[in-house]
Amino acid sequence: MASIFKTASGKWRVQIRRKGHPAISEYFSSHAEAVKYARGLEVDFDRQKRTPAGLRTTFGAVVDAYETNLKKGMGTTKAWNLSMLRDRLGHLRLEELTKTQLTEFIKKREVEGAGPSTNGQTMMYLKVVLRYGGAQTDADDAVAVALANVQTLWDAWRHTGRVSHSNERDRRPTDEELVQLMDYFDSRPRSTLPMTDIMLFAICTAMRQGEIVGRKGITFEDLDVEKRTLLIRKRKDPTTDGGRDQVIPLLAGHVAVAGVTYDPIEICLRQKGARRMMNRVFPYSKPTIVNAWRVACSALSIPDLHFHDLRHDGVSRMFEYGYDIPQVAAVSGHKSWKNLQRYTNLRPENIKASRRNNLETANLPA
Repeated sequence: MASIFKTASGKWRVQIRRKGHPAISEYFSSHAEAVKYARGLEVDFDRQKRTPAGLRTTFGAVVDAYETNLKKGMGTTKAWNLSMLRDRLGHLRLEELTKTQLTEFIKKREVEGAGPSTNGQTMMYLKVVLRYGGAQTDADDAVAVALANVQTLWDAWRHTGRVSHSNERDRRPTDEELVQLMDYFDSRPRSTLPMTDIMLFAICTAMRQGEIVGRKGITFEDLDVEKRTLLIRKRKDPTTDGGRDQVIPLLAGHVAVAGVTYDPIEICLRQKGARRMMNRVFPYSKPTIVNAWRVACSALSIPDLHFHDLRHDGVSRMFEYGYDIPQVAAVSGHKSWKNLQRYTNLRPENIKASRRNNLETANLPA
């Protein structure tokens, strides 16, 4: 109900408070004007209350509900996509998220340069927000219809190639490329950046760049030489906000380049005589590593090789050497074979050689 009272200045003040709406306060010269205004607002509120939730709830409100109830952290890509969806579709009520509206939205994204994988990612976030953010609203029927529209379009567009899942990289450096990179890095005597060791350590451990260097980089305190283990602090984990600590085994023998086998512990111990910062093994920033890597690949004309591809190489080499899924997962940190499989790009010739060598070592028939 509205509250109407006279102020010290002689004007009439109308105050209305309704659950789920911001408080309203207006001033009028006469009591009659205040009453007319209050009654009109109450009629509007009652009419809106009788309106189906799908006509009252906007997609922007669903995005807000999703973000409010999201307890774990949100990455940069996800945050950008949610912001973009709110800006483009937030003004639409749920019942207005028709196939026609969604088609127009995707067409505009395509004009802006979005490809099938980008559109696929956008549709994925759209479904996630509707499914979990919509559960926080009372517009169940409208949410179900909107989800059905998105899924119908996803199936149709995927069949025609208009949307697709994100492209999975299968790039691994060849041994020839690794030798080129090692020679390049080692030929720069003025540089104090041990890029060869950082590169080899990344392959041996299949660790992410941000776990090796940067503010969260490993320290000598995290290294247990006797047990051959390494503590990775706040390691990325999709189920835990802020990551989780994990102790990984430091395996050896699976990384051999140009006939030389590399051990991650030996690589770490080589750094003890270098400049130290907060006891870090590799006290360098991520931008420094990225820049050095790009410059080297450009100078050597090595195409489309990212530093993160070393993680793919490390996982694949462990499998090729003969380690099984639980052992490799204990190093890489993956919790499911589906995710670990994305990093597994085996070379058939290496698998055959590895199997033969392992059987000979075990004194078993091939």
